[in-house]
Amino acid sequence: MWNLTKQAKEKFSKCNILPIPETDEEWEITLREAEEEGEDLISHLKEELEEMKEELLQILPSRFIPYVENGTLNQPTLQKSVRDDYLQWIHEASKEIEQVLDAAHSQTEKAVTYLSDSVQGVFEESLHDSTIERIKREGDILHLYINTDGGFSSKALIHLIFENVMTEESDDSLEVGHWIVYYELQKTVDGFAFRVLFDCPDAEWTISMKNLDAEYYYRPALYTLLNNEEKIEETSFEDYVAQLNPEHRFWLSTPHDIPYPVIIRVYHPRKRST
Repeated sequence: MWNLTKQAKEKFSKCNILPIPETDEEWEITLREAEEEGEDLISHLKEELEEMKEELLQILPSRFIPYVENGTLNQPTLQKSVRDDYLQWIHEASKEIEQVLDAAHSQTEKAVTYLSDSVQGVFEESLHDSTIERIKREGDILHLYINTDGGFSSKALIHLIFENVMTEESDDSLEVGHWIVYYELQKTVDGFAFRVLFDCPDAEWTISMKNLDAEYYYRPALYTLLNNEEKIEETSFEDYVAQLNPEHRFWLSTPHDIPYPVIIRVYHPRKRST
């Protein structure tokens, strides 16, 4: 039984579609900053509530509906008791998804102990906010390449190898560019199962396989240095390569959306465990 579901993700996102300042002090600061910037905050909040009204009427408990209808739910004039009740409802819904994520993380931690060191290395860090960069199928083997730009992993490129795939289910076809939000790995009687919840588009993908292996690659420190100093695009590809450590082994990665060879990314691979 899966902890992660698309329905749980949707519930979490819906309960947070209309955040409001939590205290009188926060409202005072927000109103003061808006006034200093010449922004008509009250009108802006009214428009925001109106845009979300239809969806709010479908997801909010009935006790909050009158404040949606009269346009005060996100206004500083909302009664403190109502505001506190609304914030508590958001908090409880958010806590539910936190419990789901904790359970999914626990399942993943247990499952990776049956897998290679390289797979354990991948799941030591989060895949959240990574994107699918390449998909390759070879018979009953699926190769999934994950780009961690903007994510939470120190590994630049992750290559997951799903061996002897048994089943694959998705409410939207798996495609390059899918953005990983949440995931869960489970040990099964026949092997392993992996589920991912995506954004852009909003989708759920589940795969079962006999075994999972992985490779992962790091960017050279030189790339990070030049990128942080905003000098990477000013450096020619030849100069960049000339400064790399010749004792290391490198791979080239050329994303489809980067046309300039000067910013082709070079990865230093860690070998798969055997």
